[in-house]
Amino acid sequence: MMDILVQPPSEVQPGITLNPPIVIVLQNSSGAEDSETIAQDTNAYWALASVVSEDGLTALAPPDPDLLSGTLVDSIHEVSENGERVAGYLRFTNLAIQRPGSYRIRISLIQMPPAGTIANPSSSSASGNARNVMSVVTHVIHAHHSASASVIGEHLSDPL
Repeated sequence: MMDILVQPPSEVQPGITLNPPIVIVLQNSSGAEDSETIAQDTNAYWALASVVSEDGLTALAPPDPDLLSGTLVDSIHEVSENGERVAGYLRFTNLAIQRPGSYRIRISLIQMPPAGTIANPSSSSASGNARNVMSVVTHVIHAHHSASASVIGEHLSDPL
C-alpha cells in the first residue's frame, strides 16, 4: 500500500521549494503481492515525482522538463520493527513548481528488472523492462506569485 503521509502546501509561489516536502509511506498489506515483493527487495524499486494536470489525467512534466525542479527521484528508506521490514518511506525534499498554474504531483513507484535481463523495447510490461507498480497523486497545488511564502502544508502526521 502506498499513501501520501505529508501533502505539499495547496498554494505555492513558483520557483519556491515545496515546504513541507512530500512524504510517501509504503506499508506491507497482507495478501497484496506487490507489497510483499517490495518488502523483500526494496533495492529493486525507486520513485519518480512528476507533474500532472489539475484533473490528474494529463502528464505535464515530463514532457516539459522545466516545470518541476529539484530531486525528482528517491529510493525506498526502510522502516523495520523487530528486525523485520514493515514499511518504507520516500521523501521529496526540494521540489519546486516553476510556473504559475494548478497542478498535482504524481509519485510513481517503479520496479527495475532483475540484473542481467534484457529489455524488450516493444513492451513496457515484459520481463526485462521497468514497470510502474503503483502511483499516488497529491491534492491540487495552486502556483501563483501572490501565494504567501509562509503557507504551511497540510500534515497527516509528523514526517519520518
